[in-house]
Amino acid sequence: MLNIVRMDFYRLFHSKAFRVGIIAATLVSLVGMLLYLGILEIIKLTLETDPEATEGLEVFFSVIYWLDGVDFADIVFKGTNAFSLFVSCMIVASFVGAEQSCGYIKNIAGQLSNRGKTVISKYIVTCFVQLSVILIFTLVSSLCAVFFFKSYITGYSIATLIEGLALRFLLFCAINAVVLFFCTLTKSHAIAMVVGAIYGISVTSLVYLAASAILGMLKISVDIAKLMPDGINGLISVADLNTVAVRAIIVSVAFIGCFLTGSVVLFNKRDV
Repeated sequence: MLNIVRMDFYRLFHSKAFRVGIIAATLVSLVGMLLYLGILEIIKLTLETDPEATEGLEVFFSVIYWLDGVDFADIVFKGTNAFSLFVSCMIVASFVGAEQSCGYIKNIAGQLSNRGKTVISKYIVTCFVQLSVILIFTLVSSLCAVFFFKSYITGYSIATLIEGLALRFLLFCAINAVVLFFCTLTKSHAIAMVVGAIYGISVTSLVYLAASAILGMLKISVDIAKLMPDGINGLISVADLNTVAVRAIIVSVAFIGCFLTGSVVLFNKRDV
């Protein structure tokens, strides 16, 4: 098992997708934080001339609330939420899907008595990808917070920040298990990319909204998004962390258990 993991890490570090993805993560996180800074400066200038001009804009630009003071942790949470899931899902989908197209998986699977080990190995390596992307976004967001948003910061909840980032990583790992499952199910690089993109650009939020509306018509009041890893991921903040923490852990463990087990069973029972 250890040798399989080593081989997968070797492939990851020598893959173009990982190297390009890490560079993209750095640039995207920086651009995202500069975008927030630009929005705040524009809003400040607008408020100086017309105090009511931005009324209602908080629906579209939540950073408006930063003008009244914001915790350092919330700035980092915002920075690590924007586009980080998309970048990490694209790297994971590219890495996992490439095995199907290059023939690597057929060669290695034929040498193992328990082929499910290759699935677990891929999952471990792709979780490392998720962690790497989160750390890059965290580093860039933290530096930007200190240099560009210092005048807005009212507190530094470091313990809360660490807890929130740990939950975000766990939720990303749950989504990672879903991407891996669909790649294993379809044996398609393209499908893996599509599933990763759907999660990454939050297309799923529309599905959750529609599902909740349908259930509402049936007199069942439930917000589906709050029961899904990507939906919970968007709720992570200093104020709401205690509310979502237990739910995030339960949902993540359930998703990882179901989809990773499904991937292992599928891979063991069919021809590669």
